[in-house]
Amino acid sequence: MGILEKLTSKKLKKYSGLYNLRIIEWIKQSAKKNTAEKV
Repeated sequence: MGILEKLTSKKLKKYSGLYNLRIIEWIKQSAKKNTAEKV
């Protein structure tokens, strides 16, 4: 049980990190689009 929990927590951390990176990239892209539309 303990080993399984450690593995799942590692996977969750990895996935949350990737998810955060994708959100950051999406925010950057939307920011570029917004500035391009304003100009």
